[in-house]
Amino acid sequence: MGLELFQFQQDAASQMADRYVEYIADPIKFGRGSMRREVPFYQALSSITGSGKTPTLAQAVSEIVALSEIPPVILWLSKGKVVVQQSYANLAEGGKYNHLLPNVTVRLLSEYDPSDVSNSNEALLYFATVGTFNQKDREKSNLKIFSIDTDSIESTRWEALKIRERADGQKRPLVIVYDEAQNLSDQQTTLLLEQQPSVFLLASATLRFPAQFDIGVIQQLRSQGGYSDEDLITQVKSSTVVSSGLVKGIISLNGLNVPMQETISEMLSDLREAEAAARSQKLNFLPKAIYVCNTNILADDAGQTDDPKQPFVQRQAPPILIWRYLTEQCEVSPDDIAVYADLKTNRDFPLPTEFKLFSGGENDYEEFLAGNYRHIIFNQTLQEGWDDPSVYYAYVDKTMESSVQITQVIGRVLRQPNATHYESDSLNTAHFYVRVDRNDVFAQVVEDVRKGLGGDTQEVRILTSPPGTEEPITLAPKELRLVPRTAISNQ
Repeated sequence: MGLELFQFQQDAASQMADRYVEYIADPIKFGRGSMRREVPFYQALSSITGSGKTPTLAQAVSEIVALSEIPPVILWLSKGKVVVQQSYANLAEGGKYNHLLPNVTVRLLSEYDPSDVSNSNEALLYFATVGTFNQKDREKSNLKIFSIDTDSIESTRWEALKIRERADGQKRPLVIVYDEAQNLSDQQTTLLLEQQPSVFLLASATLRFPAQFDIGVIQQLRSQGGYSDEDLITQVKSSTVVSSGLVKGIISLNGLNVPMQETISEMLSDLREAEAAARSQKLNFLPKAIYVCNTNILADDAGQTDDPKQPFVQRQAPPILIWRYLTEQCEVSPDDIAVYADLKTNRDFPLPTEFKLFSGGENDYEEFLAGNYRHIIFNQTLQEGWDDPSVYYAYVDKTMESSVQITQVIGRVLRQPNATHYESDSLNTAHFYVRVDRNDVFAQVVEDVRKGLGGDTQEVRILTSPPGTEEPITLAPKELRLVPRTAISNQ
């Protein structure tokens, strides 16, 4: 039996699908003569990170398929390779959300074949990163989607995707799903509009879209169709998500203006307490920690790059210094640590054999997941899309003009394991240890976190400890008192 949707996910999916079906019965058109085109509909799914956007979008697609006279083609996109890989694994055959897509064939865009579009009676869903097609000069492009594969199709896959013609001569509608849609750009919008889609389903916590999309889609719907933001945005209340147990109800933001080693030491001390709480409650997981930092600069001088042509012990790249501190000073086993970053290396100065580096290769993500690492060091690659609810603690380096986006890091820590509230508050809290070099940087981090959670955050408690704040004194109990557990039997 597949995973069941929460009621708020089902409601959001149905609202998106119903609004599209109502629109497509009498769509807005613009242009004249042969250039006359339908304005694609648009629905934004605005929901807190960790609320289950992927199953919600999948259910919306499923309902659109069920309500469509002609089975559509669905193009499921994201900027990040990790996001696409994870969504594809979840929705393809054998994935935990595959049951949400009955009568839908799930493939990669690289497998697109016009004969499938022509002959299949099912809807066809194709996954791709936007990098698959995001190139302005197609004639000089080296992207496979703009080249002709004479062994399979006579035109480019991009041109074949535009046609989408069935054997009976009818054209399949195109549904575009864009996960992490805050990455949508003007150029991507122009290319996607060429495909004459029927609808854009855009999932984003920020609802910031480029000018080209605003002019070509949103403003057309507003001016000609009288649609308001409320009509075009499916909003999920953060309080509803928190009450479902999907996300942690507390965010603890600790700002520290101290060296990296001291910041990590404080975090690990708290991590061990949470580990003890998880063991005492006999939970099926142990809390994990992530470390988010720049990759190839010097740890103490962001204006210079780390030279890979030197012995490992002399290198000053932050991921290496963190790895060494964990293994040499904190007694963390190298087997528990993964570095997922584009870390520069040199064959004459190899990394230690126990240093596990994943740089985004073809099979890196699957191998990384299989390792079940408990300490993960990364920069950009895993900031979107990677979901592991057992991640509780995050070291975030925001010193020296760091490129780390705190709003994306939140999503890696906010999910709650097993959607269950635990006895220990440390297991209901997302813990952040933010290293800063100026107090105003921490204030901006706090503001970014609030914005990243959306406007409806009263159910998410944000606890802040700015740099320089003294730790609260822990008082020992005067005497031991026990409260017995209670239970209700309905027999």
